[in-house]
Amino acid sequence: MSSRISRILWPGLIFVFLGANVCIVGITVYFANRADGGATEPDYYRKAINWDQSAAERDQSAALGWKATITTSLNAANLTLTDREGAPVEGAKVQAELFAVLDSGSRVTAEFQPVAGGAYQYSGILPPGTCEFRVRATRGDEVFVKTLRTTTGTP
Repeated sequence: MSSRISRILWPGLIFVFLGANVCIVGITVYFANRADGGATEPDYYRKAINWDQSAAERDQSAALGWKATITTSLNAANLTLTDREGAPVEGAKVQAELFAVLDSGSRVTAEFQPVAGGAYQYSGILPPGTCEFRVRATRGDEVFVKTLRTTTGTP
């Protein structure tokens, strides 16, 4: 009797494990392809193709010696740019791609307006929680890139 059960049980277990594997893969593919499917980078292929250009911009930013600090509230972000000596960097065009870390699928391109003394401001609703700001500041042929993370206010 036990040999008859084992002849049915072992092949049955193989099909059960294969079926469970198919279910797990199906669930994984479903959640990976959702719009809010975790921390995904849109158009990652293009980012990989442009990696050399991004690395050159990071090197140029390090050579400039600029520093960026950001403060946020519920409906504004204030960015301050200073040079190597701590003097304000004025006259720059500042943009940032911003998104909540937990919802990287919802991204906003923010245009920062100059205020005074190297300060730039973006007015708009910011997502609550930890936000990432991918800052790009240009002044003439100088390019500064920096990724900043900060916690925004909650409604």
